[in-house]
Amino acid sequence: MSDQYISLRAYSRMRGVSLYAVQTAIASGRVTAVRRNDAGKINGIDAVKADAQWAANTDATEAARTGADPFRGAVVQPDLVDRAGAEPPPAGPSDTAEYQASRAKREEYQAEMARLTLLERLGQVGSIEGFLRAVADAAQLTQDRILQVPSRISTSLAVETDPIKIETLLTRELKDALDGIAQRASELAQPAPGPG
Repeated sequence: MSDQYISLRAYSRMRGVSLYAVQTAIASGRVTAVRRNDAGKINGIDAVKADAQWAANTDATEAARTGADPFRGAVVQPDLVDRAGAEPPPAGPSDTAEYQASRAKREEYQAEMARLTLLERLGQVGSIEGFLRAVADAAQLTQDRILQVPSRISTSLAVETDPIKIETLLTRELKDALDGIAQRASELAQPAPGPG
């Protein structure tokens, strides 16, 4: 055996696989280029011979099924593998542009959600349900205040014969009703107190 032994971790990093994959290849007998200490524990692996064994003993069908490349990370040695003139493997389709566009869209959405959350906490925006409730409350208040006018001034109008006084009474009562509606609308328009 060669004197160029390295640790299993270093070999796994060099091949670009997990330590577990290297240990599995040794345990299954696909790779035997290892050195053991007196107790029988593995304390090194010959990278050059292990690469050759890895490529020769890896089932191509299983490697294709799992997407593994038996030559990934292999140390190229001219005396073991003649790769002169070999075409490099075709590059796979790159989804980088799609990924970047998708990520940018997601970040834009998250920024908009954060902005809306802030505006809601500041009381500058609210829910549609809250808005519809406020509109319904305002409409009900308007109806109630206007319909109360006749009951409040009917006795005064019954005794009055001067059209100018009747108009003045009606105008004053309607103005009071509308001022009450405007005041309530102003109260509804105030932002709700934020979280303290």
